[in-house]
Amino acid sequence: MADDGGEAPVWARRSGRGGSGGGNPLFALIFALLALVGVLTIALAIMDKSFAAGGARMDRWIAPVISQVKGMTGKAGDKAEEAAADAKDAAGDAAAAAGSAAEEAGDKAEAAGDSAEDAAKK
Repeated sequence: MADDGGEAPVWARRSGRGGSGGGNPLFALIFALLALVGVLTIALAIMDKSFAAGGARMDRWIAPVISQVKGMTGKAGDKAEEAAADAKDAAGDAAAAAGSAAEEAGDKAEAAGDSAEDAAKK
């Protein structure tokens, strides 16, 4: 081996980031959760003597949570639809009011124009 100034071999050197495990903590969390689900699946498959039965047991555990989340999102969707309908009605009312105001202004301008014409004719 060549003289490298007393440094250790490449495979024994530490990373430049200051040690091991400098990965993304979010990735580590996701990896740990997936590993936990995998271990749980295997344990249930062994207990129930079938992956299908173990999966069915996990589905029974998860189903109430999913239905609760669907119920909460359904309520939010209904409220959003109501808010959109209210906004549509308010926009329609505002447009009608603006149209009425424009019509009145046009009528007043026409009347003023007519009176100016009459004054000019005299």
